[in-house]
This record gives sequence, structure tokens and C-alpha cells, in this order.
Amino acid sequence: GVTGVQTCALPISERDRLRAFLDSRGIGTNIHYATTTHQQPAYKTWYRPCPVAERTVTEILSLPCWYSMTDTQIDRVADTVVEFFT
Repeated sequence: GVTGVQTCALPISERDRLRAFLDSRGIGTNIHYATTTHQQPAYKTWYRPCPVAERTVTEILSLPCWYSMTDTQIDRVADTVVEFFT
């Protein structure tokens, strides 16, 4: 399947369902930002809530995206995302 993932981030409230759907069709994804910077242990002393950032890390999904993707590969990823939403 398609597995080389660079940053092509897609914010979506149904991220985990879409990720499982793409995975079931052999399309690899990644969670680019699993934790916000302000929630990292090194910043614990200065922690302040950042609700938008905290929500965003639960919604961003990195899709396959690299310089040598063929049109067929791009179409397959795009068509599968569209299929998920239809």
C-alpha cells in the first residue's frame, strides 16, 4: 500500500475513523502532532491551557504526500478520502 507519509495535514473531527478506513484500504497515515508543545514535559512548569491547540492535535491527520507520488497514487488517496465522506 501507500505508506510514505510527509506532512499533508488534514483537520477532521472524525480523524480516527478516517485513519482506520484508509488503513483498511492499504493507505498509511500518521499523526503528525500527537501532543501540543505546551503539554510536553519540558514545558510543564509554564503550562497554560490552549484549547484550540489541544483540540487541533486530536483532529490533524497526515496523509501520504511526497514529491514522486504518481497521479494514480494521488487519485487513490483522494478517491478513498471522498469515499469515506460519501
